[in-house]
Amino acid sequence: MKSQHHQLALVRVVGRDSRKGPWYSNVAPASWLVQRDVDEGRQRLDFSEWDHPQERAGEVVEAVQEGDMPPIQYRLLHPGARLSSTERQTLVQRLQATFGPGQGGNTGQ
Repeated sequence: MKSQHHQLALVRVVGRDSRKGPWYSNVAPASWLVQRDVDEGRQRLDFSEWDHPQERAGEVVEAVQEGDMPPIQYRLLHPGARLSSTERQTLVQRLQATFGPGQGGNTGQ
């Protein structure tokens, strides 16, 4: 169940068609920070553009491997969004299966 929550959260953040966010995403200045994070995430990986190369997908894989995903500001507000090492490894494997095994370096972390 938790992994489904993470998948939905990841798609919600990087998919362009998803506009619903938490209540604070509609209140400045929090809304500015949320929008900045969404824009930066979509620059690296955008699930709504499957017909375009995801050239920066490796950066996302590396961020997951290093524990930088989800970002600290998100984890502070959503403690349940922390990934276990098993969840992190599964996400890395699935991203590499989607975008190619060369994305993100070592999968043994």
